[in-house]
Amino acid sequence: MPSDLAFWLAVLAIPAAALVWALVDHRIRPALVPEREIRARADRLIAEQNVHDGGSSVAGAAQRAAAQRAAAKEAAAHARGDHREQGIWRRVHRRLAREAERGGAL
Repeated sequence: MPSDLAFWLAVLAIPAAALVWALVDHRIRPALVPEREIRARADRLIAEQNVHDGGSSVAGAAQRAAAQRAAAKEAAAHARGDHREQGIWRRVHRRLAREAERGGAL
């Protein structure tokens, strides 16, 4: 009986340790960021781009420019080694790129 317990503890310890390591290393955590925060960051980048352009940009152009800025923020987070921020900006970048391809508003 004790050897069965030791066996199962050893078997279950490996995936448990992997999950804890991934959570501590922030590689899973970006997916836990709510979609409303991703939308808010995307909307903020588009608004900043519209202010920068003087409000004269075409619908898809603002999204493309904002997507480029999100990609730059993602690269900066990668350079800092901040995996959580990198994942968030990657999601923002992908969202803006999809919207720019559609040419529509968020």
